[in-house]
Amino acid sequence: MANVAVANPFSEDLLRKGLGDWFSLVFVLATLLTGLAGLATHCIAMDRIDWKDKHVALVLSAYDFTAEQKTRNAAQDLSNSMQLHFGLKDNGDIDPVNPFHHPGLVQFITAAFFSRGIRSWYDIVAEYKSSLFVSLIESKSNELELPQSMVAISCAVIYAILQDHAYSKCEKFPPPNLDAVQNCYMDKCLTFPCIS
Repeated sequence: MANVAVANPFSEDLLRKGLGDWFSLVFVLATLLTGLAGLATHCIAMDRIDWKDKHVALVLSAYDFTAEQKTRNAAQDLSNSMQLHFGLKDNGDIDPVNPFHHPGLVQFITAAFFSRGIRSWYDIVAEYKSSLFVSLIESKSNELELPQSMVAISCAVIYAILQDHAYSKCEKFPPPNLDAVQNCYMDKCLTFPCIS
């Protein structure tokens, strides 16, 4: 019988080469994932920019704001008070009993998430509607609610639009305080969990 050299799978040279290949693969995957994460972040930022740019007229009209200075002051007061989400009474005053029922908020959510168009969320929402829209109240399982994050980001975008209108500027979107505003409205959503 001839001596045949069989490579030891646990030899130091092979382990180094194998680990080197493994680390190379991990590095390539990490680089790829970082690139994908950057691309996803960029796409989300572009969608946010689109939301603001595409819906300025809708929001200002729904909140009955014009180019007059008094409506700029009203936009400033409304956005700074963080009450832009409340519904309205018959006389037009804020109705604190009906949070998240302002016609402007409803119109924005409808346009941003439920309307077809270029770079629309409509197809995604339609595909995942059974998991997105659920009821938080077991006894009312057929009364589907909007996801709280959807409502919070909508309020944050409306806030940015009203701030731009109030201060006669067009700030780069998203503004630096967008996360704080979104978190504030997320907390308000948790205070009023039934958004239907």
